[in-house]
Amino acid sequence: MTKDYKEINTTKPTILLVGSGICSYREYLLSMISKHANVWLLLDNESTWENNYIVGFTKVNTIDPIKMKSSLPENFKADGVLCWDEIRIIPSAKLAKLLDLPGGDVDTIMSCRDKHLTRTLLDEHNLAQPKCVLTTTLEEAQVAASDIGYPVIVKPRAMAASYGVCKVENKAQLEQAFKSAANMTEVCENYIADSYREAKNSDSNATEHYYRKGVLIEQCVIGTEVSIDSAVVNGELTPLFIARKQTGFYPHFEEIGHVVNTHDTLLEDKDFINYLQQVHKALNFNNGCTHTEIMLTEDGPKLIEVNARLGGDLIPYVGQIATDIDLGKVVVDVTCGKSIEIAKVEPSVAAIRFFYPESDCTVEDISIKEDKLHSTVKIATLLAVAGQKLLLPPKDNVGGRFGYCIVKSTNLDECIKTAIATKESFELSVIAE
Repeated sequence: MTKDYKEINTTKPTILLVGSGICSYREYLLSMISKHANVWLLLDNESTWENNYIVGFTKVNTIDPIKMKSSLPENFKADGVLCWDEIRIIPSAKLAKLLDLPGGDVDTIMSCRDKHLTRTLLDEHNLAQPKCVLTTTLEEAQVAASDIGYPVIVKPRAMAASYGVCKVENKAQLEQAFKSAANMTEVCENYIADSYREAKNSDSNATEHYYRKGVLIEQCVIGTEVSIDSAVVNGELTPLFIARKQTGFYPHFEEIGHVVNTHDTLLEDKDFINYLQQVHKALNFNNGCTHTEIMLTEDGPKLIEVNARLGGDLIPYVGQIATDIDLGKVVVDVTCGKSIEIAKVEPSVAAIRFFYPESDCTVEDISIKEDKLHSTVKIATLLAVAGQKLLLPPKDNVGGRFGYCIVKSTNLDECIKTAIATKESFELSVIAE
């Protein structure tokens, strides 16, 4: 089903957006993009909150690139295909290829999504990274962990958002971590099973590119983890901003916050930038936006993973607030295969902090005491409503959050301190589980 909302502005490019994501986490991005492009949305369901930012939409199975192409209005012309939904980045790449638009290199995107393939390609190019072994059984995992040496990191082969990732200190802990990682893949496969089956009728490789089975056993490298959102056009990589990751809920790696410093020393570190460029070259990534996670160790940077999309967890939003870069224009230009220009930015720091209850609970009531917010708090938002069940990691991750804040300052320590303290401005009453 196709529905028009607005007349297309011929002075702006037109992009196809495959999937929109959760409003709380992606509305900011769609809002930014819509200022610089006509956005036609391809969605599995009826559009709702997206209507303020799009010129039209098509309800279609977004796992199926052939059906997506055939569902477009007659004589419809687009300048690029965009997707930030991990489940749909492969069908989006296939759609771009079918339409002969930028971003259609399926093998390249698969080399990012499949973490085992990522590791294999980096090994071929002799790039530093944690030791890693792909396993399919607990027995194989036990051998791999013994060979690598405890502690190890256990993770699904092709997942995102730290789902199923766990640090394992010894053999006794390995079995449960292995089962959890393997089960996470099964859960996500079942979640979109109907879409798989429908898509496979028109694309024989439909299921191959999504949740490839297998559990990775990786060396646990120690250091500071950072993420870099970059724009790549015709092989030229431009780092947009670097975020320092804050994690919690040990031994799991729940991301509880991120800090972006516009004058992060890594942006001027030639060795670090060269490593980032070499990683993209090894993966043959020449066009699009990426979100790369790297551990800074005593032996230098070591890749954790590359995502063939903008970062989640509102990191691009934090980067936008910190740098004042027109992220919407950057994303549109990259999507359409156009070169970009980034102006020099002033010194600034922005931090996001996510808030969780003390234990599993059901929300009875929740609100924000606006008069208690510090002047440097740019955004404070509720992520939960009355009656909602909140489960802490590893039972859930982003679904266990009840709110977040973004703070902007010129002082790094004060910015982080204020972000953490803002939790006190949220009033949460709960029904204990």
